[in-house]
Amino acid sequence: MSKWEWKKLKDICEKGSSNIKQSDLKDLTGDYPIFGASGYIQNVDFYQRNRDYIGIIKDGSGVGRTMLLPAFSSVIGTLQYILPKEGNDIKFINYALQNIDFSKSVQGAAIPHIYFKDYGETEILVPPLSEQKRIVKFLDNEFSKIDTLKTNAETNLKNAKELFETTLEKELNPLSHHSERSEESSAELPSGWEWKTLQDICRKIVDGTHNSPPNKVKGDYQYITAKNIKADGIDLSDVTYVSKEVHKEIFARCNPEKGDVLLIKDGATTGIAVINTLDYEFSLLSSVALIKVDKAKIYEKTLVYLLNSRAIYKQMRKKMDGAAITRLTLEKIKTLQIPLPPLSVQKEIVARLDKLSENVKRLEANYKQIIANCDELKKSILKKTFEGES
Repeated sequence: MSKWEWKKLKDICEKGSSNIKQSDLKDLTGDYPIFGASGYIQNVDFYQRNRDYIGIIKDGSGVGRTMLLPAFSSVIGTLQYILPKEGNDIKFINYALQNIDFSKSVQGAAIPHIYFKDYGETEILVPPLSEQKRIVKFLDNEFSKIDTLKTNAETNLKNAKELFETTLEKELNPLSHHSERSEESSAELPSGWEWKTLQDICRKIVDGTHNSPPNKVKGDYQYITAKNIKADGIDLSDVTYVSKEVHKEIFARCNPEKGDVLLIKDGATTGIAVINTLDYEFSLLSSVALIKVDKAKIYEKTLVYLLNSRAIYKQMRKKMDGAAITRLTLEKIKTLQIPLPPLSVQKEIVARLDKLSENVKRLEANYKQIIANCDELKKSILKKTFEGES
């Protein structure tokens, strides 16, 4: 530690700027890669840097995230170039940058951004070049082991989700080769099963208000929109509210009750269906359809599992309208074709799927925790390293 020195980032690095917009890249081809906040974009016929460099995101939600990038490449304007000065190891600088808290340098509310003139004042402990290389070797080795553990967890997480989706398809889509069945198809189902339209098996299919009423962070009644409907249920972390007067008008159109099915019908997440677990009144936007099943024909859970299956989603995709915002109309939702088993069979299928779902959720929670632990372990190792404890 005796030869370590506190140095400002601007004293050991230079920054470079890019004025390239992603829209400028249209129709370009070539031998040189160009990168954005999410990584590689495409090849182009020019490059801005002829030696390896660090790309750092300076605009948007990922500000401060870095990536090591190769010589003879470029970045678009949402990134900056960080160029280590002579006598400094580029990988050491990259690791040091990962240990910096950039939130102290962030400006802007709607679109956060950072400037080198601000974060360049950050001081870090810098050892001689030979020690930098030793630290890089140590960190590369430790991070490689962590990355392997994280990759395995991510793979297992993906496999757990795939297991449930595959089982769901087998249970509720007995004719997988007819999964894209049209309304005119006469595909024969197992004994006791019937093809039914959604309208045939439901008492009511409506959506929320089409008027987008004034809403606020506090109020009388919760205002549920597509953003609040997630694959695992209703998310109230970002819910808004409407007044009693507005709610009264909306509730006259659709009266959500506990146990009803809520289906996203507009936007990027169209097709996600959940059971309403809320036992109080709330208002709905038109981006969510409210479905009240005929319990003499189908269980709510059966319908939710069906609507979330790949086979029914394929039907939905064919019925969606819109370019900028995809949507399903109520009339098209009503015409969805459902392979309906008898109630006794539904009960058995739901029991099996519920049990598998519980097991898969338990596995997912474990794998997500491992992934989170890997990220925290990296932060801990970086902190100790740049406090001179490695």
